[in-house]
Amino acid sequence: MTEQIGNVILDLTDYGGEDLYCDGEVEDALLAIARDHGKEEFPRIIEEQKSWPVLYHLSRFRENIISWLPVTKNMRVLEIGAGCGAVTGALADRAGHVTCVDLSKKRSMINAYRHRECANVTIRVGNFKDIEPGLDTDYDLVLLIGVFEYGQGYIDTETPYEDFLKIIRRHCAADGRIVIAIENQYGLKYFAGCKEDHVGDYFTGLEDYPAGGGVRTFGRDGLIRLMEKCGVTDYHFYYPYPDYKFMTTLYSDGYLPRVGELTNNMRNFDRERMALFDEKNVFDGLIREGRFAEFANSFLIVIGEKPAQDYVKYSNDRAPQYAIRTQICGKGEKRYVEKQPDMPKAYAHIENLLLSYEKLCRKYEGSSLLINTCKPAEHGVQFDYVEGGTLEEALDDCLHRGDEEGFLALLSRYEKIAAYHDEEPVSDHDLIFANILIGGEKHAGQEAGQRGWKEKLTAPWTLIDYEWTFPETESGAKLTKRAMFIYVSGPEIRRRWLFEHGIAQRYGITPENLVRLQGEETAFQQHVTGGLSSMAQLYDKMGQPVTPVRNLVLADQALDPLRKFQVYVDMGEGFSEERSFFVPHVYEDRSRLSLRISFDHKVRALRLDPALVPCMLYGMSICINGRCIYEQKPGSSGADTGSGCEIAMNGIQAAGGAEVFITNDPNVTVTICSMELKEENELTMEAGIVFLTEESAKSLYPEMPAPEGQQDTVKRRGFWRR
Repeated sequence: MTEQIGNVILDLTDYGGEDLYCDGEVEDALLAIARDHGKEEFPRIIEEQKSWPVLYHLSRFRENIISWLPVTKNMRVLEIGAGCGAVTGALADRAGHVTCVDLSKKRSMINAYRHRECANVTIRVGNFKDIEPGLDTDYDLVLLIGVFEYGQGYIDTETPYEDFLKIIRRHCAADGRIVIAIENQYGLKYFAGCKEDHVGDYFTGLEDYPAGGGVRTFGRDGLIRLMEKCGVTDYHFYYPYPDYKFMTTLYSDGYLPRVGELTNNMRNFDRERMALFDEKNVFDGLIREGRFAEFANSFLIVIGEKPAQDYVKYSNDRAPQYAIRTQICGKGEKRYVEKQPDMPKAYAHIENLLLSYEKLCRKYEGSSLLINTCKPAEHGVQFDYVEGGTLEEALDDCLHRGDEEGFLALLSRYEKIAAYHDEEPVSDHDLIFANILIGGEKHAGQEAGQRGWKEKLTAPWTLIDYEWTFPETESGAKLTKRAMFIYVSGPEIRRRWLFEHGIAQRYGITPENLVRLQGEETAFQQHVTGGLSSMAQLYDKMGQPVTPVRNLVLADQALDPLRKFQVYVDMGEGFSEERSFFVPHVYEDRSRLSLRISFDHKVRALRLDPALVPCMLYGMSICINGRCIYEQKPGSSGADTGSGCEIAMNGIQAAGGAEVFITNDPNVTVTICSMELKEENELTMEAGIVFLTEESAKSLYPEMPAPEGQQDTVKRRGFWRR
């Protein structure tokens, strides 16, 4: 049985009539968008909706993970777990025919509607186990993008992942390729405080999924062992960054990231996260130690012949006429760099690089700057692959060693280059430090001391990227100022060092005008993106909260001197500091208090101050001489009215009965009314306690003013209770 949506065929032969996997109402919304709107409208809808599911399922940036693969019109492709069609369109544009397999009819309908103009797509709906026996055995390309981790849901055996891979191999032609995209079980983001992508808990994958379940990911060695058990020996690892879902850069064992490159680590669109450390700095250390491949956030594995590309960088979160990708191919002396249009409208932008090359060569002839050779290629333009480290890396090296002399010497050479023939009507607006390569450097920081930077001064400098060259004059001072601003806008240590040494200020970059400079840069970026938001801007609008654990620890430490339990005694003359004392050893740990004090029969009231900062008490009970006079209960004062005592607090009763004190003077007052006392009496108090900063307390109850009169303020607003 089949249905047809546009040109797309839905094969329902193996569909059981019920979607066993569904995300509920969000899929209805996605179906309506795909049915009622064209793909060209999706970017606008994504910005308006500000919804993670809409972004995740409908963004064209999802295609980055596979659109670099060598797919041609004579190829037949099998896409397992196609879902809502995040990559189906990119395959259909290039392949002869695409066969999709998915469990959900609704998701398959979303896929079909968004690609209804494609006459080369068939979607088979149903359980993979039922569909698999009828699939062909000679596909040129088999893809599992975010699917392999669900293998035990597809295959009900004792070794589901090995068996899944063996089954997949049966449907791949002898000279074909299998491509698997999957999260790294030991990705650095999980150590740094991201929740596991599938289970949604902290550290679940790192702990090897102790609760079990129907999904699991693997580390690099685990995947290698799994493939070798299945007889797979021809495999190639790629490392999508930040991860495979919204990849901007693809590294490989043939081209690994350099120190300083991995800076876009906050991309938690789907759920909140902690930030246990600065991932950029840890990545830098792992790169220096040669351990990056073990801690990359995601893997892309190609089984079969290795593609030509070792490196791919997408610059396609832009207006269509500027959307391109850069890739490094070949080996040794035959290695080269290629830039290609990522969208048809960008062909003119790519071709303009040839003209820019000629003009810049004429402008900088006789200077100390070389312009990287640019020539036509089959699908774009080709550049020489130049060995070396960037000027940005060289400056960073000086900065980390505190070498101001070297830093200024390198900067001085750059200034002379920027000002060279700046009266000529051609200017590379993006003449930034990262686009200048210093020849002969294999790795940033390889050399040390003055000899290092002096050698860099005499080494050849090559401009490797001049994409934003315009037929206009631009002063060297203006180019230098922008380059410095871009540099200062990087890691925090740069900004601090450059301001402390007065270097940034020399170029007109002061704390006071950073906002204006950022506005100028934003205007340029708006031109590049055509007014749409880049992925970084989308994250600013849609990203989930990040809790910096270091700040919490520092705040926690700052509270230490204020974790004191003070007791005030009223003998009929009211409370006073003179009749108060601090009780030691009240806190069993940082989360629980246990108070035990003795008092005389002449006492009329006791005021119990659990801390000198805002706090929350939960599960609280107060007893006198073994009799419970107060027990914290939801929706109740908790006081025993027959005890002969009254209880008053200057807190707010929260859900579950917990008492939240937003004041720096939290207190619980026990007034003795008619209770019979002994000569010596004992009061005990037990409670769980959470110490709060003033900021966190105010965030819980923002409607409350900062209490100056403490009890009076709270009482006026109706929270004073007896």
